[in-house]
Parts: sequence; structure tokens; C-alpha cells
Amino acid sequence: MKDAYKKWQDDKNFIIDGDKLKGKSFVFSSFPTANKYGYQSGKVRPLIYGDIIARYERMLNKNVLYPVGFNTLAETSFIESRKASNMLTDDISNAFLNQMLKLGIGVNEQKIMDMRHEEYLSNLQMDFIELYERGFIVYKETTVYQDKKSKKIYDYMQAKPEYEPVKMKAFVLKCAGIIENVLNDIDELNISSDLKDSLKDAFGKKEVLRISLETEAGEDLIIMPDEPELLGGVTYIFLNPDLMDVMPYVSEDEVDNVREYIRNPEGMFVYSGNYCTNHLTGYQIPIFISQIHNQAVYTGNPASNEEDKLLADNEGFETIDIFDFNGLLIHSDFLNGLDKEEGRKEIFKGFIESGIAESVFIYEHTDILISSNDPFGALFPFLDDRGELYSLIDFLPYSFSVQFRPVLDEKCDIPGNPIPGTMNSLFVLGMAPILAPLYDELGTNEHIFSAFAEDEFMAWGSIKSLAIDDDMQYSLILMPIVINNIIRTQLPNVPKIFNDIKLIPDTYDVNHENIQRSNNNMINIDELTEKFNPDAVRSYFMLSSIEDDFIFNIENLKELNTFIEALRIKVLNSTFVLENNLDFEFFEFENKSKILLEENEIIKYVNRIMRFSADIVLKESLTKDQMLTYLRVIYPILPFLSEEGYEEIFNSKYSIINEGWPC
Repeated sequence: MKDAYKKWQDDKNFIIDGDKLKGKSFVFSSFPTANKYGYQSGKVRPLIYGDIIARYERMLNKNVLYPVGFNTLAETSFIESRKASNMLTDDISNAFLNQMLKLGIGVNEQKIMDMRHEEYLSNLQMDFIELYERGFIVYKETTVYQDKKSKKIYDYMQAKPEYEPVKMKAFVLKCAGIIENVLNDIDELNISSDLKDSLKDAFGKKEVLRISLETEAGEDLIIMPDEPELLGGVTYIFLNPDLMDVMPYVSEDEVDNVREYIRNPEGMFVYSGNYCTNHLTGYQIPIFISQIHNQAVYTGNPASNEEDKLLADNEGFETIDIFDFNGLLIHSDFLNGLDKEEGRKEIFKGFIESGIAESVFIYEHTDILISSNDPFGALFPFLDDRGELYSLIDFLPYSFSVQFRPVLDEKCDIPGNPIPGTMNSLFVLGMAPILAPLYDELGTNEHIFSAFAEDEFMAWGSIKSLAIDDDMQYSLILMPIVINNIIRTQLPNVPKIFNDIKLIPDTYDVNHENIQRSNNNMINIDELTEKFNPDAVRSYFMLSSIEDDFIFNIENLKELNTFIEALRIKVLNSTFVLENNLDFEFFEFENKSKILLEENEIIKYVNRIMRFSADIVLKESLTKDQMLTYLRVIYPILPFLSEEGYEEIFNSKYSIINEGWPC
């Protein structure tokens, strides 16, 4: 095994050369969350999946970008490093890297993206600043979802039902102008409709009624209530002067009072002197000017909202009950006697047919939270005295505090104030596929909107195959699509980010329990690759469907290892015939294997290799040309056997990759 890997490195098989005439291929798989034990959870399947494709693409004489990386900003890496040595070292990354090498993963050392290292953090900082300067990132009061126990905050898409919505100052990525493009990109992905719906639900798309209300001032007021079936209970409306021009809705008698309120807001609201008519009930609804709600038009409904009821009681606003004891609507005209669901259907139908309103789709969540309350992670830039952000690139790499939080060195004299929290995993991980084409051993010094970046994005094109753990769908599918669409607002020729996606489920033990330390069932990859043929380990993880959970059973691996060892003995001790009747079988074998690899059907390809090996190679006498074809076709999944057989039979000092794919 060591000899094979040394040969690959000596031949520079995984290096991207400067040949501009070569085709290019971009492959990506999820980065492991770092811990000192390596791939102990068994999440190696995306890595091997991507490696098979990358090796095949290299056989086609392409420059292949297949970056590997380590999410060393994860909390466990800090905690476990502290336990082990009370300081952070590269031991965590090296544990994973060594296991990759033992598994035969073709690692390009120029494309190792360690998220704790200076080059990744500096590029992340620079692009954060660039997105901020261009208005795509803003720092504002926003709604987050908080876990009471851990106090951590999450975006809407990550929130569990028990998390509470709270308001706080945080960084968000603004998506309002690109949502339709993002949804179109999602629709074009080769993933299940359920997953598409899950990704699209991140923006909270919903159908609402767009209702035009006549006002006494003559200017119609547009409202889009979340629950139009409860319109009968609306007894006041607030207009926010920070978010809209309120003056067209202010009577002449109240103009001075409203302008004074806008200049110097004292109190919760001021009366506009204006009413509008409720189309459902015919009642008049007073309009007030107020900044207490963070939306342009707020329809107060004391009958269905406790906070609105409290305000109405305190301020003397009317409350109209709209439910009877059975939960059916009352005081709601033609909706009377219906439950909420029936009432919603009827008001949509009635208002649209009568021309009072139109049906439109809106997005409740047009911002994505990229702040975290977690003390472990990539630091935000600093704010100076004017509230402007600036980058800390010149002061990287960070030092680490006794709490293992990345901090600036005490010797750095920088004006400004640190922003609490860190960048969350959505942003830190979501940027990885974006930064990969720009990345080298020195790190890129060009931001994602630069001419250099545009050239690289266009040269590498879309990711041919994205193979990721299925719990990474938001950070490694949705976020790269969002960021890619932001880039395309400035650089319209940049290609879409993905072509093919494979979501790979978790690994479980034979009792269908999660692989985790508390279950005492961790997978020791180092031990597996020492005890078993590494080709057997590679192929074992690739023989089972990626549509289902993977059940790790050591007995099944033992059986496969026995088969691979028998195959190895047969290959290395082959006696060749001058001719046989197997040429057509080998033609079909090569041709169908190529089709499967082109279509990224890796599991089918691996299973075909095993069937052909059992039915033909182990049983028949082959010609030398047939053996060479066989070794070339199996190289992506069984690289060690392929390399050893090529050296033994054909006396080659070089890698079999130089033979290319058989034609």
C-alpha cells in the first residue's frame, strides 16, 4: 500500500498541472467534523464516492479539482484537543489525512482546506467583507431561533419545534433578490421532490391574499395578512415610517403631528387621522403611525393575538370576537359558521372572484442567519467607531485563548470593537465549494467577485459530482447555491454550482444504532485498513445503495476481504492465453462501466466490478490485453490491486493512470 501511494505521489497523479488544453473536472464531497479519532463515525462513503469519480476523470487525462478538507472549527475539535494536549495542533487534521491515505484517497496537498488555518480564515474574512460592502450581508435586528439549554441560535431552516424565536442583533445574508433563481436551480437538481421541497421551504414560500383597502385619504393601502380568514378581527393598522412612505395615508389635520413623531418618536404610535374599510365586515379600521413592529404594514388583531389584545386593552382599541365556543368563525360575514381551514378556502375564493384581492406568493424568510452564539468558530471582522466592518487578514493566523476561542494576538493594536459570536457553519461550510477553485497552498488573495475568480469559476465549471452526508443538505447544497446566485448577480457568466448530487445517509451498527462513542460502537478506520485489504474496505462501503442507511457489519467485510484477496492472488499469479472467446464480455464490461461512471452511478459500477470479477476473472484464463483492460477499469475502486497488478505483470515503473481509460 505504501509503495502504491508513493508511486502516485512521485508521479504527481493528483496535482493540477498548468496544461490549459486539458479538460477540467470539479468533484466535491463533505468535509468531516474534526475530532482526534478520524473517521470514527464511519462517514467515509462520500469521500470514497468522490475519489472514484476523481480517479476516473484523471484517467480521461483531465485536470481534476477534488479538494479535501477538515471542519476543524467544530466544537468537538477544541474540546478534545484541550483534553489531549491543552493546545491546538494539526494532530486532528492529520488523523483524518492519514486515514484518507490508507483508504487510497487521492489527496492533492495543494487543495487541503483546513478551516482553522490562516489561508482559509483569511479568505473567509475577505469574502465576508466583500459581501458586506456590496450589501449582501447586513448587521441588523433579526429573528433567530434559540435552544434554551445551550443558548445557541439557529436559522429558521435549522430550528427544531422546541426552539424559541427571539430578536437579537446578528449578521444575515440577504436573499430577497435571488430567491426565484435559487428555487429554479433547486428544481433542476437530480434529487427527490421531497428534498427539493425541504430546501425550498427554507424561504417559507406561501400563498397569500393581496388585498387593496380603500382609505379616506384616497390612497389605497395594500395588506397581505398571514391569516386572511381572521380579517374580521382586525381593529387597527400600524404603518412603519422607517419601512415605507406613510405621508399619503395621513390626513391634513395630522401631518404636523406625524412629522414630529417621525423626527422624535415618543410613545408607541401617533394617529394618522385616516381610516380604511374592512372588505369583509364593512367596519372602518383606524390607521396609526408606529415603529414598534418591524414590518411596513401591521394589521392588529386583538381577537387572535395576545400581544395585540394587551395593546388594545391598554390603549382603548376595539376588540371584536371572531370565534364562538366551538371554534367557528363569527362576526365575519360569509365566513360565519366555518372553521379556520374552511374559512381560509372561502375567503380566497370569494375575494378573488369578486376582484377585491389577488392571490400572490411571498417569502417569509428572505434572510439567512450567518451569526452564531457558539464561542468556537471563525471570528467576525471588527467594527470601527463608525460602525463599519474591516478585515483582519493582516493579523491572521489567530492565537487561541485558554477557552480555546480564536482571538487576536495581544500584540495586535487594532481600533474597533469585536462583534460577539462567530460565523455559523452554514456560512463557513457553504463557502468551501465556492472557494475551492480559487484555493492553493498559499491561499487565494482575490475575492469572489474579482476578475481572477470569474476566470477560475468559468474554467472549472459546475461541480460534476457533489457527494455529501445527508445531514449537510443546507450547508453544502442550499448555501452554495445561494452564494453562487449572489456571485452571478455581479458575474452573470459564472456557471451554476452543481450538476449532480448524491446524498449519502448515516452509518449504523448491526443493531441499527448510531455510530457514536456513547454506544461504544465506533469504527476504527486505522484498524480496518491494517487488518483488511484497503481495496476491500473501499469497496465494502460502496456496495450498498446510497438510498438507504448503511449498516456496518464486520462479518460482511471479512467475507469481502476474502474475495478481494482471492482476486489479488488470481491477478498476480495469472498465466495468460493467446486467445479466448471473452473479447465481447470485456468490451461490454468496459463500455457499461464507463457509462455508469459517466452518469455518476458509482454503486452500480462497483457492483458490476464485483460480479465481473467473480464470474469471469476468477474463473477464466485471460489474455494479457484483457488483463490490462480489467486493471484499467477497476482502478477507480480497487486502485491498490490495479497498481500492484500493473507493476507485477507489465513491469511498469509508473502508475496505471498513465494508460488512461481503455477505448
